[in-house]
Amino acid sequence: MSAFRRLLILFFALPLFIACGGGDKARYDTGPIMPVDEGVNSLQVWRDAGFEVLETPAGALPQIPAAQGGAGFEELAAADGWVTETEYHSDGSTEALPGGQIRVYISDYPATTRTEGKDTHNVNNSMFRRMQYETLLNIDSESLKFVPGLASHWKIVDHEDGSQSYFFRIDPDARWQTGHRVTSADVVATWKQRVDQGMLYPADELTYKEYSEPVIHSSYIVEVRTDKKSWRRFMTFAAVTWIYPDHLIGGLSGKDFLEQYQIRPLPGTGRYLLKERDLKPPNSLTYTRVANYWDKDNPKKAGQWNFARIKFITLNEETLIRERFKKGQLDMYLVTQSKYWMKELVPERVHQVAKGWIQKKQVYNKKANGMQGHFFNLRKPPFDDIRVRQAIAHLNDRETMIEKLFYNAYEPAHSIFPGMEFEYPGNPKITHDPEKARQLLAEAGWSERNDEGWLVKDGQVFEVEIMYDGSPSSERVHTVFQENWAEAGIKMNLKSTTWATMMQIMDSREYTCYYGAWSGSLYPDPQATWHSKYADRDNSNNFTGFRNAELDSLLEIYEVTDDIQERIGQLQQMDRILIESQVGALAWYGPNERIAHWNKFGMPEGVLNKTEDWRRLIRLWWYDADKHAELNEAIAADAEMDLPSLKKITYWLEH
Repeated sequence: MSAFRRLLILFFALPLFIACGGGDKARYDTGPIMPVDEGVNSLQVWRDAGFEVLETPAGALPQIPAAQGGAGFEELAAADGWVTETEYHSDGSTEALPGGQIRVYISDYPATTRTEGKDTHNVNNSMFRRMQYETLLNIDSESLKFVPGLASHWKIVDHEDGSQSYFFRIDPDARWQTGHRVTSADVVATWKQRVDQGMLYPADELTYKEYSEPVIHSSYIVEVRTDKKSWRRFMTFAAVTWIYPDHLIGGLSGKDFLEQYQIRPLPGTGRYLLKERDLKPPNSLTYTRVANYWDKDNPKKAGQWNFARIKFITLNEETLIRERFKKGQLDMYLVTQSKYWMKELVPERVHQVAKGWIQKKQVYNKKANGMQGHFFNLRKPPFDDIRVRQAIAHLNDRETMIEKLFYNAYEPAHSIFPGMEFEYPGNPKITHDPEKARQLLAEAGWSERNDEGWLVKDGQVFEVEIMYDGSPSSERVHTVFQENWAEAGIKMNLKSTTWATMMQIMDSREYTCYYGAWSGSLYPDPQATWHSKYADRDNSNNFTGFRNAELDSLLEIYEVTDDIQERIGQLQQMDRILIESQVGALAWYGPNERIAHWNKFGMPEGVLNKTEDWRRLIRLWWYDADKHAELNEAIAADAEMDLPSLKKITYWLEH
């Protein structure tokens, strides 16, 4: 790099002011130009935080023989039935460099820095968990095969009584960020934590009681036994169970763990850590990259988790998010409102987009679509009556909303697996039909109206409180729903609330109906959400209280079906039952992700990977100092770069 260019970079690292369209001056603070940065030494960070740290050499404990997972195990493994995977896809780009920062927003500051137990079952904690901790196995995003994680090898053993054992060989090179070795004891401590009632998370407690306490065969060989064959149980323990350190949680009860790590970061094995000084409640929290990550030289992990710092900024007001993004104070913006994408964040109205400083990516891939809509509490009136639930589905004018509010950017959902191969092809296509809705309500006893025009039954007004996140886009949508319901005589009261408060109310079942959006899964696990055994458990995921013997039976069969095509058929039948039962009045789904970002990042050709959503960009993108310098130069000169600014990415539809 020339001395002149270095001088330019230093100069353009300062905040910039230019004249925008209309002659107004706007400040674009794109942040400082940053160097290549591997991150921090985790040993020093955790030592400063008061944790014991160890300097341990690479490789296995010398006293552990090869047959017990020590050095030389690889030569013996296949003969004893162990499997591994060495040829698998890498999501990362070889062009990526570590360093820089990305600033993204979250709607609510987390209730806790813990990633397990009470108050942690939400998308943000899930994202934080993935950054700090690891599972025994991973899943290749393209082939969907199991691949090594903390464990290098695994095997499944069927027993004569119908039970199964899962064996895992811990990678001897795996290390906690404190330098301690990862061992079988960590797996045992993790299981004990999950089944502890003091964690106040019954869904985990019930799930992990499906397994016996793991058995330690050596420091590196651990066995997990379950009472019946189940591909889901293997996947759950192998690829969904985040492992925690025995040397820190092993002696803690669930209650003590909740208290001790409520706001104190806990060391992991992952690529990032959280420093206490980077917790800025209620405004932000920042994760820092670990330079001495134990698996940093694995070529399959190259080009992933590249940012030296990932800053999450709490913003729950849509207008403020947009303005801060356009000023450069946020680096990316997931545009969930189609009107804003189509009519407002456009070159004619936003100078930064017209010049290409802000780029727009409309990304199509094979991600799993989730369900969205009004979901009912089936445990109590009025939604214990299926006719009332069906009436609500016919009242919601989805067709007009998709056309007028969303510019046909969405598709109406007719399945809890919309647009996926799990959708039952015979599901009815429910449309807006107020007359049908009134007929159903009358059949359910809601035929009379009071002087104000509201439906009444047994002296009670049909009145429902709907919680929503308070954003203008949510309010706009619910205002239309409110009008749809009012025409039929149903009084909808809108209550703006935080996600944390909504979850507390739903966990305690103190609601009548809620509007929710749930992410999908490539390996759907409907059990926790729909099985009858969870229907009356507070803090479980069966929020609706749904009970159905046929579905329960399908869920049991589904768990032990290895053939993926058979499982697809079973999921379709489950979908049929849930739609017939009208567990919710479904809304719509989006076939793509709409991402806007400042033009200072590198990214893979597909922008995201094949099967995951926008949240994975923090793992796959990287900071590009040269592009950042070019951006600042363009801003200073009011010049164009990388036009057109809107690009449709269909890479994954073609591969």
